[in-house]
Amino acid sequence: LILILFIYTQFLLGFITLSDTCHGESFGNCLAHYVKGSIFFWFGLVAFIRYLGFFEKFGWNWNLLQISSLDNFNDEKNQKGKISFSLLESIIIFSYGISNTFLEHTGKDPWNHRDIQHATLAFMW
Repeated sequence: LILILFIYTQFLLGFITLSDTCHGESFGNCLAHYVKGSIFFWFGLVAFIRYLGFFEKFGWNWNLLQISSLDNFNDEKNQKGKISFSLLESIIIFSYGISNTFLEHTGKDPWNHRDIQHATLAFMW
């Protein structure tokens, strides 16, 4: 998994270098959009894989119901340390909103309506 993330990062950095973008004043805005695009790409990929039935051992698959766990569903020892996919989705969306809020405006220029609009949308997201 780490190797896949490194390959993706290298591909992204190579594309940025090849296209000669993200220089100077636009660095924060460019970084915010690459973070946003990367989060949506990986989140969509994980959601698609989840819909195929993977992540069964975590209880994240949507198409199978574990009958054996229904008897002890409220048992605290069975739920301790488990992260639901809904919690993971919330953490991903929260981290996206926080990072995008602070990357949209780097503080060199005064706030304009575009900066406020982008930061507000990221915060609400």
